Amino acid sequence: MNAMMFFPSCCTYGKNMENCEMKEVLKATAESEDSYYMYVKFSHCTSKELRENLIKEELMSRFPLTKGKTIYVKEYLGKMYSEYKYEIKVE
Repeated sequence: MNAMMFFPSCCTYGKNMENCEMKEVLKATAESEDSYYMYVKFSHCTSKELRENLIKEELMSRFPLTKGKTIYVKEYLGKMYSEYKYEIKVE
């Protein structure tokens, strides 16, 4: 009796291989010094962690006073596919 082992190494898909990018910022507002809101469309981005990292980078580029502070992000699904709403608190 022969045993066959199958290793699907050619088809693995990891976070490192994901081509996650921010396609468009639909809305970005500062509600106060420590509260922000963003509505963003992504392309090829299934990882929540990668999306949140991109949001933090975008926030710091748009609002430079947030650099060096702790940023908390809450993600909500938008109306369309690949669109997400973010409530962001900065301390």
